[in-house]
Amino acid sequence: MENDVTERDVIAVAHRRNELNRFRRMLDQPGFFESETRRLDVSGAEAAWQSFFEKNTWIFGYGLFYVFTSSLEKQKLE
Repeated sequence: MENDVTERDVIAVAHRRNELNRFRRMLDQPGFFESETRRLDVSGAEAAWQSFFEKNTWIFGYGLFYVFTSSLEKQKLE
């Protein structure tokens, strides 16, 4: 396993770690959540979470991988 790790793997893990940190901050820091809502230019909490989860579908786990691997026909995950 140690020899099979690629640069791409390291980048993917670092990205996911950053997104999990962002997720934690969105949950725990109301000021951060509000700034994310403004940064994303969305209206309301539901739209902010929708945007986050559409960009991070992996966060639900790979146990569901057999169901959907991407959005269907460019539709939202609603």
